[in-house]
Amino acid sequence: MDKKILEKLKFEKLSLVQERTLKEFDTNENLVIVAPTGTGKTHSYLIPIFKKFEANKKEGLKLVILVPTNELVFQVYEMTKELFSNYNIRTFYGSMDRQREIKWLENNQIDIAIGTPIKIEEFIANGHLSFQGLEYLIFDEADMMFDLKFMEPIFPILKTSKLGKLVLVSASITETMKPFIKEFFGAYKLIDTTLQEDLSIKHYVIKAGTRSRGFILKDLLKILNPYFCIIFVSKKEDQPEVFNLLNEMELKVANLSGDMPVRVRRQVIKEVHELKYQYLVTSDIASRGIDFDASHIINYDLPYHLEYFIHRSGRTGRMGKTGEVYTIQGENDHRKIQNLSKKGIKFNEIKLSKSGIIPVVPRERLLKEEEIQVIKSIKKPTKVKPNYRKKNKQQIEKALKEHRRKEYAKNRKSR
Repeated sequence: MDKKILEKLKFEKLSLVQERTLKEFDTNENLVIVAPTGTGKTHSYLIPIFKKFEANKKEGLKLVILVPTNELVFQVYEMTKELFSNYNIRTFYGSMDRQREIKWLENNQIDIAIGTPIKIEEFIANGHLSFQGLEYLIFDEADMMFDLKFMEPIFPILKTSKLGKLVLVSASITETMKPFIKEFFGAYKLIDTTLQEDLSIKHYVIKAGTRSRGFILKDLLKILNPYFCIIFVSKKEDQPEVFNLLNEMELKVANLSGDMPVRVRRQVIKEVHELKYQYLVTSDIASRGIDFDASHIINYDLPYHLEYFIHRSGRTGRMGKTGEVYTIQGENDHRKIQNLSKKGIKFNEIKLSKSGIIPVVPRERLLKEEEIQVIKSIKKPTKVKPNYRKKNKQQIEKALKEHRRKEYAKNRKSR
């Protein structure tokens, strides 16, 4: 690996997915890159493409990066600009000045285009962008792109244009992505580091009981002193209330909502990266793709779609760092917590007190020696009969109940 590139990016070393992609990028096959959130997937393709560009400089549009949201357009642009500072990079997003951009394209050469599929297709349709001679077409945060059905505008272009190398980058391969990969990627090379990545994230759950979520959040914020914390709120109507709560506590907090104009959202993200805030209250607009380096995540409530829980958690513990995720569990959230546990999330239940965070020890009844002897006294049948396990269990429970009743009566009598 070129030390100059590491220095330029201010990286100490490459992540696993970056190392694997750099090693295998030279293959003639298309690539599908799958790695957990926060492991540096965007740089995994930017670095080898930069090395290729530097080795063989050509004029014209050579690289197109498709991303699902305006926020990701800006983020990927900033990451690309770090390496490709000597190349003309243009962004294509929702509220851009279309006429001004057309005028610029008519008088300038473009090397790299970054945009949402809808906007990229629009500029191709009006004749101001062409995929002819394209060397690389990237589908970044692809699972989100297909969830939102953003790829429909680009399908006709894929079928008619002669493209270079196709690279799909995602945190997972969903069912909606499989037909697309099969149709356009052919015998692709898969780079999957999902099971090899060691994510140091601890999950904590706080059962709300009869208390309000706002009350619990306030208590939790009095205890934590995070480097940077993202508070995810699922219900749009609750977000201003949570934001106001933190303002009343005189905390340095920003609010990020899908209802905000693109310009305002971009400014909030910029200020977050400049460390102007300690807290960010947001919806799931910030759960996918945006490179926030959070030390703590608080789930004010659980997302409607549980896969977003993984993406929320992925805003912390990034690039080998540790992270903590706190989830407020409501009365109707038990099944969701169970389903997340089945997916491999290990929750540690905690309680909040004036002295701080207290771990909740699961109630496990330890058997006494006398009770063990009672269990051993229940003889198993010599012949296995239908439902023998159930009947044996019932006998043990009955014998233990009787033993404990006698012990209780004996202890009471001796007082």
